[in-house]
Amino acid sequence: MLAAMTQGQHGVVARVGLEALFTAAGLPVVGSLVVTPLVERMVAEHRRRTSVAMRAAVRVSGCATPEDLAERLEADPRLQPLLVRLLSAASTNGHDQTLRALGKALGDAVREPHRIDQCDLLLQSLDGLTASHVELLLLLSEKSPQDDVVWQVAEVEKAMALDFTVYRLCRSSLYSRGIITEYTGFGGTVILEVSEAGKVLLDVLREHAAEVADEA
Repeated sequence: MLAAMTQGQHGVVARVGLEALFTAAGLPVVGSLVVTPLVERMVAEHRRRTSVAMRAAVRVSGCATPEDLAERLEADPRLQPLLVRLLSAASTNGHDQTLRALGKALGDAVREPHRIDQCDLLLQSLDGLTASHVELLLLLSEKSPQDDVVWQVAEVEKAMALDFTVYRLCRSSLYSRGIITEYTGFGGTVILEVSEAGKVLLDVLREHAAEVADEA
């Protein structure tokens, strides 16, 4: 199953799906010198993203080969929704750090089945996380200019290098996922803080970053 997905079969499915979308939009597909190369590049990029995540899953799971991992996934139906979630996330997220963290979450679930529920929640939190989300999350994990563990919104807005609109969208997304919390402090000041779920997510991101640095 996994071997087929990470090789040709998944690419064929992706290509057929993309061509259907182009056709529905009234764009030329068959015989086109413009659209066909685009489809091929999109399929190749999806295959690369999936490969990044699955390599991390194999390494963390303790399996010797992708085939060993496939056997473990096929043997435990509880793990298969996690694989589907990972593949779905890889189709829309090109941020390699997030992809590796997704793979690590799946690998952790394979290695320690009693953590499947926790790993599933991590996959949900990671899905759609971009470099901008991670940048904001890492900032909030540091001490604020007031040497505090929480940040005032005004402090965050001064410290962030992100475009203001991007920052607001990332902040809203992290809050809706339960990764950060917001509350009103003294004088009506809005306070931002990393939640317990966010701290678990940070541990995953940092652990994998350390592993990548050791391999470099």
